[in-house]
Amino acid sequence: MRHAVLMGDPYFFRIKGGNNPYTRNHWGVRKRVDRERAIFQWQSLRETFESLGAKVFILAPREDLPGLAFPANAGFLYPKLLRPLHESSSPLVRQKTDESVLRRMGEEKGGGCNPPHPNLPPRRGEGKTDEEAFKSTFYLSNLTGHRAGEQAVYREFFSELGFRLDTLPYPFEGEADFFPCGASYIFTYGTVRPTGFRLRFGWPPYEYQFSHRSDERNEKALQKIVGGRPILKVRLIDVRYYHGDTCLFAFGPKREHLFAYLDAVDEESRGLLQRHLGNRLIPLAREEAQNFVANSVQIETESGPHIVFPVGVSDEVKRKVSSLGISFTTVDVSEFFEKGGGSVKCMICDLGPLV
Repeated sequence: MRHAVLMGDPYFFRIKGGNNPYTRNHWGVRKRVDRERAIFQWQSLRETFESLGAKVFILAPREDLPGLAFPANAGFLYPKLLRPLHESSSPLVRQKTDESVLRRMGEEKGGGCNPPHPNLPPRRGEGKTDEEAFKSTFYLSNLTGHRAGEQAVYREFFSELGFRLDTLPYPFEGEADFFPCGASYIFTYGTVRPTGFRLRFGWPPYEYQFSHRSDERNEKALQKIVGGRPILKVRLIDVRYYHGDTCLFAFGPKREHLFAYLDAVDEESRGLLQRHLGNRLIPLAREEAQNFVANSVQIETESGPHIVFPVGVSDEVKRKVSSLGISFTTVDVSEFFEKGGGSVKCMICDLGPLV
């Protein structure tokens, strides 16, 4: 089975809402994206995943939805499939790339990105053959604000892929805040508040108020989804780490190890992680956290797990990963991180062994 990920074509990637601290400068002005640089880096990341044997699905770009470049916020799949989708079971798997709703980049002369194109209409009854056998559901994020319109795009994509669909009752941003760690799941949440400018004492005499994304009240619904698997509730307290996957990264053959920037979570959550994980909890230094080392992706390959880190990962982290027998690669996605506040993990939705 091949590991599968979903990526979003960045043809229209720009800063629209500016609702995380990396998207605005000191004066609160939204940063401008170097699109050519972003496209080049995105292509390098895609090629890295494909070189590891992963299947990369790609969403078509939408000018009104530039946040599709960060599909980690699409939702999460549970449970991951125990056997692959066959070519006959889904139109998205069966169709050739240039005939499907997916669009690859780099086909234009000069390595540019393809312009937007209309999705193919759904095919009634197709993509549902193995649905009951899989018993897998994709739980769509409850996105708000300028990203709310993305939900319809994700709904169409995962419906066509043959999954059942459901949603969470309160603001929730998918696998960015809910992900497996060994036999447990980690659910990260924080204070969800309105974003926007507000007055303050100082210079400039205003500031932009940012927010965490997932509401604690989703815990009951999440526990119902995963059944008896324990959920470790982790409260985020530093808005620079607005999603859990910006400061926590579970990795290893069973995702049993956790890199963690503990200053980004409250004292009670630190104690919970330390008690539950013991020596499997690996603290990250501030410099590593600021480089979004935790915002990495583990791909399951034929030779075992392989981690894709953003550039800037320290030698200490590399040595630790190597000592556990895990290989790794580094990729530069700094245009997405420095302008959009999202690194390697933010740029994919992890579907696990799918095709």
